[in-house]
Amino acid sequence: MSAQPDTQTDSPPDLGERLALPSESARGFAEAEEQLRLVRERFEQTSDAERQGELAEHALEQVERELKLTSEHRRALEGVELSLWSRRNRLERYLIKTRGAAWWHEHRGRDRAEALEGGSAPVSQPPS
Repeated sequence: MSAQPDTQTDSPPDLGERLALPSESARGFAEAEEQLRLVRERFEQTSDAERQGELAEHALEQVERELKLTSEHRRALEGVELSLWSRRNRLERYLIKTRGAAWWHEHRGRDRAEALEGGSAPVSQPPS
């Protein structure tokens, strides 16, 4: 009986959905941007310093809303990245076990060569 690589366990659920901006976040961004556009128009149309201050406060609230949405999305993406690194490490351990350390050294060498040629592959580290 040969060992099977663990390709499904701990896979990120609905990976495509987690990578995409959730519809409520996209809607929130669109609403905030529309509010900012309206505030900017009103700000430019008034010379009343008090009113400009109120509009600036409203704009700040919208920017803070966008920052919150961005932070939430970043945390979701970090979770996906951690899951993918874990999966990658399990697969590398399996391949080292079944193909030997020479395979890993050759694989690591290819990654380094691609990185030096301008490719986007990160330099591999031995799986832990």
